Amino acid sequence: MHHQNIRNSILSLLLTGTLSFLIACKKAGSTGAEQDRPVAEETAKKQMVPVRFESDQLTISMKYNPNSAELIEISGSDGYTTVITYKDHEPFEFKKTKQQVPYELVDYIKDKDGLLKARVFNQTGTAYIHKSSYTLRYDQDQMLLKVSYVSNSNVPVKDLSFTYRSGNAETQIIQEYPGQPKTIDLAYDTKNAVFKHLKYAERLFLESRYPFFNAGVHNLLKSSEAGQIITSYDYQYNDNDYPSEITVPSGAKKQTFKIIYTELKP
Repeated sequence: MHHQNIRNSILSLLLTGTLSFLIACKKAGSTGAEQDRPVAEETAKKQMVPVRFESDQLTISMKYNPNSAELIEISGSDGYTTVITYKDHEPFEFKKTKQQVPYELVDYIKDKDGLLKARVFNQTGTAYIHKSSYTLRYDQDQMLLKVSYVSNSNVPVKDLSFTYRSGNAETQIIQEYPGQPKTIDLAYDTKNAVFKHLKYAERLFLESRYPFFNAGVHNLLKSSEAGQIITSYDYQYNDNDYPSEITVPSGAKKQTFKIIYTELKP
């Protein structure tokens, strides 16, 4: 249940990103109309991918296939690890452990309509129990348009739909069944996103337990509903216009992570 709550948080606040931050080392605020409509710009001097997030409470480490942006492992000092297997250079399987004990497996197949479908299994030892599934729909530019969740008996649970502007998700519509849809508005900075060069980031972060992992071209500043802020983030930037620090909500307080990168060589 704890894992599912984290996933819901991620999906409500993070899936907003796309695949694609105002002066270096200056903290970005989360208000201002000019930040609600950022101008897409390529400011990268180097192509970077993060290898570690460090705070006084938590360290998160990432591993990649050699000199590539194919993320193969996310591990935290909280004891959680996700190992990602690729097939034809696309994420294919996610194996999740807590304190080295397997608890969940997610794999991708094509359904009868040719849509990408994720199957989620609880794992106890060598036993797998199908828990739920979700399908992903993309447009012709491979932008994620919709994620549809169903139970293990194929009953609709929730739909997430997205619209885009300047390479970032501008709105997210959440439809839970039963219930009324709600619209979440998202605002970004104009710098390079932490995970800008990560391949298949939106698909990877569907299975991440860390809600501040953003799959956008730029960095998420805030999410809001009907003008009321739900979550906001603050950043410091390095000389290459990537965040060197991110401050995130942590219960009633905030937590600041230092971000360490490695450069992708041509």
